[in-house]
Parts: sequence; structure tokens; C-alpha cells
Amino acid sequence: MINENQLKFENIVWTFNMRQLAVMVAKALEFKEPVLLNEDTTRLFEWVDGPLLHAMTNGNVFLADEISLADDSVLERLNSLL
Repeated sequence: MINENQLKFENIVWTFNMRQLAVMVAKALEFKEPVLLNEDTTRLFEWVDGPLLHAMTNGNVFLADEISLADDSVLERLNSLL
């Protein structure tokens, strides 16, 4: 299912660990089991440079449309960055 929907989520890099996590969570939801993600889960994710970092390193413009709709945590990160 992940492979079929990869084009819908082009901004997500589906590493082996991400696919493994997605499959485990999907199976738990399928059988109506609770899912608990702890701090160790963050080790499954790998950093990938995004459009903001590319714009900053290349001296380009980055447009954040409707920034007021972003979560507070995102705004806090952007505030410290800017």
C-alpha cells in the first residue's frame, strides 16, 4: 500500500524504518489495538533537507502561505530560525 501511494506523498522519504513503523501502526489499527510511540521512535526518522533549507543555503526566497494556520510548535521553530 505504501508503494502504491508514494506519489501522493512525494515529500516523505520512505526509509526502511519508516515503512516498518507504518506497517506496524497500520496492523495495530486494523485489529483495533492501541499504539504507543515513545522517545525511541524518533530514532527511526532520518533528516532530509527540505525546501526551506534549500532556499536558505542558495539565497532564494521561501514563501510560507497561510503561516497563521501552522501549529504553534512549527511557528516556534520558525521564529528561532528567523
